[in-house]
Amino acid sequence: RNSSAGICVVVEGEGESRIGDKVHHWQARDIFTLPEWNWMQHEAASPKARLMVLSDREIRRKLGLFREERG
Repeated sequence: RNSSAGICVVVEGEGESRIGDKVHHWQARDIFTLPEWNWMQHEAASPKARLMVLSDREIRRKLGLFREERG
């Protein structure tokens, strides 16, 4: 988990993401948020699944506001 926030765009394929204690099933053209300081795990259900992630990680890093914890 880390202190950045973002959005995830499903380019193709399908799968699921566990964000905190909730599981979100996704497929092509879905969009969902990645809230800060939550444990996240993404798993593809199809061989060609692709996710595009847009986040404020680098902005927070440059401002000295980024924290990360590995689990």
